[in-house]
Amino acid sequence: MKYLYSPLQRGLGGFSAVFHYIASIQNPLYPLYKGVKASRFDDAKQSIFRLSRVPVSVFISCIALALLLYVYPLPAFAEDIGVLAAVDKTDASLEDSIALTITVSGTQNSPPPQLPDLPGFRVQSMGTSSSVQIVNMSMKSSVTFNYRLTPLRKGSFTINPATVTAGGKTYATQPITIQIREPAEPSREADLPVFAELSVSNDRPYVNEQIVLTFKLFRRIDVRNLNLNISYDNFRKEDLGKDRQYRQTIDGIEYQAHEFSAALFPNHAGKIEIPPAIVDLDAVYQENRRIPGGDPFSMLFNDPFFGGRVQTEHKTVRTRSIAIEVLPLPEEGKPAAFSNLVGKFDITAALGKSEVDFGDSSTLTVTISGTGNVKDIPAPAPELADKFKVYPDQPQFKQDIADGKISGEKTFKFALVPLAEGKNRVPSIPLTYFDPERKQYISLATQPLTVTARPSQNPEKLNAVESGSPGPPRQASGIKILGKDIFPIHAGLDDFEDQKWTARRTALYAGGFLAPAVLFLAAYLYHGHRLRLRYDPAFYRSRGAYKLARKRLEQISAARAAVPKEFVRELSKILREYVGDKLNLHGTACTPREVEARLKERNFPDEQALSACRLLERCESFQYASGPGNGDLPGDLLKESLQLIDQLEKQP
Repeated sequence: MKYLYSPLQRGLGGFSAVFHYIASIQNPLYPLYKGVKASRFDDAKQSIFRLSRVPVSVFISCIALALLLYVYPLPAFAEDIGVLAAVDKTDASLEDSIALTITVSGTQNSPPPQLPDLPGFRVQSMGTSSSVQIVNMSMKSSVTFNYRLTPLRKGSFTINPATVTAGGKTYATQPITIQIREPAEPSREADLPVFAELSVSNDRPYVNEQIVLTFKLFRRIDVRNLNLNISYDNFRKEDLGKDRQYRQTIDGIEYQAHEFSAALFPNHAGKIEIPPAIVDLDAVYQENRRIPGGDPFSMLFNDPFFGGRVQTEHKTVRTRSIAIEVLPLPEEGKPAAFSNLVGKFDITAALGKSEVDFGDSSTLTVTISGTGNVKDIPAPAPELADKFKVYPDQPQFKQDIADGKISGEKTFKFALVPLAEGKNRVPSIPLTYFDPERKQYISLATQPLTVTARPSQNPEKLNAVESGSPGPPRQASGIKILGKDIFPIHAGLDDFEDQKWTARRTALYAGGFLAPAVLFLAAYLYHGHRLRLRYDPAFYRSRGAYKLARKRLEQISAARAAVPKEFVRELSKILREYVGDKLNLHGTACTPREVEARLKERNFPDEQALSACRLLERCESFQYASGPGNGDLPGDLLKESLQLIDQLEKQP
């Protein structure tokens, strides 16, 4: 036993000394280690001498053992796959958010987990993270998926198991129970650093009557990453201009106010509740208090002017819900020609020309304007078929905001061609609408108009063109020959003109000389483009991003009705990968807010960046909610996705 151990020990020691000598030579600081090299060279010579005394069988066994350990990894590196779900809190209020993490251990190539339906929460993906650890020859790898849960109502909720498919098997997490309660009521709103209000101009409107919804956010601290979510179910919504910012004093405390308004039009009668408006934000608290006994300069360098330390806390601010009773339009006195217009409107009609030659046309312009559901203004249908040929033009619509309400006008134009000479009457054009202030139907009509058709002073004459048949031309009675369709045949060379060096011939010769140079330049540019596509990954990804995204969107369009959630999940993935290819990023790892920030960094318009963020958030809401959020349908999300990538692709 001693004999076997001693040669093996000498052999391994010799290998170690030789390897140390080689490592010292390969070191980039080799000139600084000449003394070390000399000593290690002596050790290496002695080790080689010792190796020469090792039996051949032991030497071969050492080499075989090293190769075996290199080729076949130790069993300690094997790791079982496991899935674990955790939340940062199990008791929260409606103003809090809950961090949900799903960790898949034993692999780094796990697909995203399949979350259960979470009807009591709004789910947002917060990205992924991965880690690899090697401890005592044991490797541990994991990937973590992060989500933010925003509670929508109070009560006890159970997060059912989420499933992950990895290694051909399906793994499930344990269920988690969360208790959601009402937030603590302050003695007064002024005690809060941030609060919000939601109000309507009228809580008893009629169907299709315009009401104004106003949201106000009051704050006396800095906030970041605001995300407003208001449900507009059972209403048609129109924005009322840009948001307003101003200062307002409440109970002696000055607040910074943010105001947003929208015009709502109820779709049907009955009692409707507008859910609370939800604002997700990061509250910023400045840490500028001096610690007793601490650094005397702490107050100076913790001051906000010097970029002192700040603490952010994610908050969810809610308003109260609003109950609305939508009244049906009265049936009593309702005209048969009523066209669902509710508000205040006016109608005018005018003729471009009141007198025309018979066969000519005059333009009838009908304008309907007012305040209310102006987009629902119908096209008038004047009874003109017995006196005119009518050619309607495309209507023109103009919308405006007046006194905080939607107003506008629609203009309809008709080309009228009289069918007979003399006076042709254009009858009155009626308009009926419901006035909610007077609570009655109003009927209006334009003044009748007259178009006088004079006898035409230039009657059309019949002209003919003679064919090029041989023989003397023959002219029919009353017919004037204007020309011939075949020129005479030239039988001799004298009829041809001398070919001179004209501008056309000069251009042709110049083009022939320049064509090779132009073709060479085009080929050179094309070759450079091909080389850049091959060796510049960022350029290659950016150039192919649009085509690939459009192709994938067209491929999945057929699946939107079969499996809506899978369709929206794939739609969100395509959008993220498109942005990633466009900006040379790992798109699937970006949250909607990160996508917005990256687009703004690359000088994309703020409006497009915000649209991308909101579209991705709506996709997430559709995936994780029990039903479509905010009335979103897969077809609408697909249409907006196509429009979004078209807009992003137009940017340089």
